[in-house]
Amino acid sequence: MARLTPIVRRAKCPQLLPLLLRLLLPLAMGFASPRVLITAASSAQTTGSPQQPCRQSHVHGEPRRASHGGDSGVAAPNNHLEQVQRRTTVWADTADLRIVEQLNHDLGLVDVTTNPSIVAATALQGAGSAGSLLVQTPSASGAASKLEGHERIAVDIGRRLLQVVPGRVCTQVDIRCTDAESMVKKARGLVSTYAEAGIPRERVLIKTPATWAGIRATERLEREGIRCLVTLVCSRVQGQAAAEAGASIIATYVGRVSDWHRKAATAETIGGAPAPPGAANAPAFCASKDPGVTLTTDLKDYFVAHGLPTGVMGASFRNADQVEALAGCDHLTIAPRLIAEMARLPPRVGTAGVPTSGNMAPEQETRRPSELMSDHPSKLDEQSFLAALGRDTCGTEVLRSSVEGFASDTTALEAAVAEAEQ
Repeated sequence: MARLTPIVRRAKCPQLLPLLLRLLLPLAMGFASPRVLITAASSAQTTGSPQQPCRQSHVHGEPRRASHGGDSGVAAPNNHLEQVQRRTTVWADTADLRIVEQLNHDLGLVDVTTNPSIVAATALQGAGSAGSLLVQTPSASGAASKLEGHERIAVDIGRRLLQVVPGRVCTQVDIRCTDAESMVKKARGLVSTYAEAGIPRERVLIKTPATWAGIRATERLEREGIRCLVTLVCSRVQGQAAAEAGASIIATYVGRVSDWHRKAATAETIGGAPAPPGAANAPAFCASKDPGVTLTTDLKDYFVAHGLPTGVMGASFRNADQVEALAGCDHLTIAPRLIAEMARLPPRVGTAGVPTSGNMAPEQETRRPSELMSDHPSKLDEQSFLAALGRDTCGTEVLRSSVEGFASDTTALEAAVAEAEQ
């Protein structure tokens, strides 16, 4: 950039400055370090049109293509994480402020996801109670007065996270709500409380569960301009229904779906190797055959084939192989532990010496997207949704256990808040 300064200063007409910068900035970027390039690209993506909280290049167009070392002006990736970042928007799945700040500074991560378990763990860490955090939480006035204590904590955590990252944060409605009306009211309260703290709704994604009630709430909220991320997608019918409802993003639980199938597989052949007889846990799936991975790629293919703009986010990862298989997906949210592991790993190289990141399960590319989920009706109603979900044992059981886990953690945080307020 120092080389540009004399040229800019000599410009006689101020109107020419923007044009000069547009012409010369790409040249300067060619000399930037890989870390600067990643950070600059991530920052640029978060300053797009405020009407599109889901990045347009990911939700409405083709996923970003891999940048190989031979590309002109683009350095080769330094590590596996950087390799994945070039194809996919990577989110940090944590509410730890210090970790998020470090990930933003060191790796250019700008978006954050949270869930009830993450919020509860963050709020209850340290002294073992919510008291210290609750004292720092804004008083229950204005929109916050309509929120429960644990909801005010969730918003306060989100507000603090948005002070250290320029992107977006996800906050989930109370998972214990069982009807759409209650979820809509909760979501409005969360968004209003963020707004009173000076945070526009474009920077907040409301997480709703992939239940029938949650999907109906999503439809209403999206019409009001409140962007939603439908979470706990463990089956194809959930993803289809959420996209038909206009969800901005869906999140598939890759790891939990994989875990369920691994436990159910027992002595079946998995990834080319038989499970040892009597083994407590079956071996991990080959990534391209991982049920959580194929669920995600199937849904992405279906959305593209049917012109559905909903973005797809892979979540709940167990290892770097699952992340690798989904590089090229719209969004991936990854826990800090796995992010750190991938940042230490070298870029993955194929047999021809070309990085293979972004394959998205190659065998899936040979299938015609229009044939995926052909057994589902073109437009789902409640009866057909519940029937299809009921036929998917994995989807039903993983959804139920996940909701129960989140509800338990929410109740624990709620009890701690009540004790601290006494």
